[in-house]
Amino acid sequence: MKINKIQLRNIGPYIGNNNIIDVSVKKNNNIVLIGGKNGAGKTTLLNSIKIGLFGPYAFGLKSASDMYYTSLVQIFNYKEFKKEVSYFGIEVEISIIENYIENIYKFNRNWTKIKDDISEVLVIEKNNRKIDSEESEQIQSKLKEIMPPTVIDTMLFDGEKIAQIIDDNKISEYLKELIDVNFNINIFDKMESDINYYIEKEKNSKSLSVEEINLIEYQKKYDESKKNLKNIVDIKKKYEKSINDKKFKLKYLNKRFENYGGLTEKDKESMLQSLEKLEAERKNNLNIIKEFLEDDAVFYLNKKRLKNIKKSLDMEKPLLLLQYVREIGEYLGESEVSTLKKKFEKIIGEEKNEIKYNSSKKLYTDLEIIFKKFDKRSNKDLKLLLSNNKEDLINSKEYKKIISNNTNDNARDLKELLDEIKTSEKDIKELEEKLKEVDKDLKIIENENKVALIELESAEKKINENKKEENSFNIARNILKVSKEYKDKQLKTIVSKISDISVKKFEEINKKENYISKIEIDKETYDIKLFDNVGIEKSITILSAGEKQLLISAIVWAVFKLSDRNNMFIFDTPLARLDKENRELFVEKVLCTISDQVFILSTNEEIVGNLYKVVKKQISKQYILINDEKDGKTVVEEGYFE
Repeated sequence: MKINKIQLRNIGPYIGNNNIIDVSVKKNNNIVLIGGKNGAGKTTLLNSIKIGLFGPYAFGLKSASDMYYTSLVQIFNYKEFKKEVSYFGIEVEISIIENYIENIYKFNRNWTKIKDDISEVLVIEKNNRKIDSEESEQIQSKLKEIMPPTVIDTMLFDGEKIAQIIDDNKISEYLKELIDVNFNINIFDKMESDINYYIEKEKNSKSLSVEEINLIEYQKKYDESKKNLKNIVDIKKKYEKSINDKKFKLKYLNKRFENYGGLTEKDKESMLQSLEKLEAERKNNLNIIKEFLEDDAVFYLNKKRLKNIKKSLDMEKPLLLLQYVREIGEYLGESEVSTLKKKFEKIIGEEKNEIKYNSSKKLYTDLEIIFKKFDKRSNKDLKLLLSNNKEDLINSKEYKKIISNNTNDNARDLKELLDEIKTSEKDIKELEEKLKEVDKDLKIIENENKVALIELESAEKKINENKKEENSFNIARNILKVSKEYKDKQLKTIVSKISDISVKKFEEINKKENYISKIEIDKETYDIKLFDNVGIEKSITILSAGEKQLLISAIVWAVFKLSDRNNMFIFDTPLARLDKENRELFVEKVLCTISDQVFILSTNEEIVGNLYKVVKKQISKQYILINDEKDGKTVVEEGYFE
């Protein structure tokens, strides 16, 4: 459905029969740009569309009543309303594709006020032909189906309203309404409510069996326990979120404190312990170095020579033994030791080594001790020990300097920041204690829920076993069950797709690369979770107000693309909190692409300059609302801010 034309008569600041405002668009020119200062009547113009099409239904009323006429007085021009006889009117022309044919409908809703009485007349034309009352009822019913007022409400992106939603931390409530309305989830809720009303009515009429009445009571008990469980889970999530947010803030405060040279008592104590450990290590290393210099340095300096001595000694052993064998041969005879002699001569080989050291057993032992030291601590190890000792000395001096700085006047300068850190730590501790209590309550409620479910399933089983034929009660319960299962399945799919689409759109309109790589929307609470490019969850509190608006706009864009309604969409002063670098991306990637018909309501500080150049190529119509403060009226003219 698209809006083609609007005409207002004595509505708000639109006095008299204003010229018809043509807001029709073409395929590649989907934007209607309406400029005006605050108070010129931009919002009145759009609210009038809803009232002109739906009348009482626009205010949530089923029919014209005193409440309806009281509500109308708020939109009537107050000067005209003071007259004894006055006239007011809203005419809206729309186009709807029906059976692949475009039909044009004109809703002309007029009010006459005579003294204190207000009467309404609605005339509907189809393709320039006035239709009868029966067909009029049909088209009004159809309009409520394809685009009810609740849907129109979600098609308004009001920058100030979004800013308030962000400030009041009501993003989840906003997303719930947005998703429920655009994907008709609220229809299931209404149907379930009607079925429950019918079941309760049947119970009160005493037409149900004892088993059926018991089943109703068990169902109520289970629903109540399920509701309590959801509430306690929501409370737990809020506490967890608050703790995470405060921990994130505490981390930020500690970083600031650290950057300013500050040190908490806990960190100070930890640093003193580290310093004590460092000094002990340095002392131990110095002793090792001292011992090395006194006892072992000479050996390390002659390491190569000692290796040669050891090699020579190893070669001298068989020479010495061969001498002993020869001496033994003199006593026992050559034949007795010949075999042993040959073996030693084979070991020695052709080398003619001379005995230089004629080593004692002590020399061998001393060399073994020296070479064990070589194996235990290499030259490389000694160099590393000296290097570490030097580094430890630098760290020790730095620790002493930091500790010293935090015991003088500098510490007093950081008192305010330190107090804030202590308050945050205290808040976290209190929240964690509350979370423990909530966990206790959660276990109790979970058990109650399990018991209630067992009772309900047992009652259902009993009825199913005794059921001989389907009755209206069982049919109603089955419909209720199927509705809940289908709704849950649909919501799971919908929020998953919205999350996937919105994260891509957020990447397009946010200048920071790899900032958010995943968005999750809880199908129960509609809470948002954000994850960075390595999968770590990021608190939504880290986003600036402008970034939160970009996030919401990305989700809104995803909702309308996925719902495929392709109706009009309205932006009312949408750039309030966006910084300069993100405004152009927002206008180009969201504002210009969200729908086939986009209304932009702008002040002279928003869609101007480069931003106007971005939308200009897609503008179908542009108007400026000129507010005549002297006469208290608004005049609509073609054109835009110069």
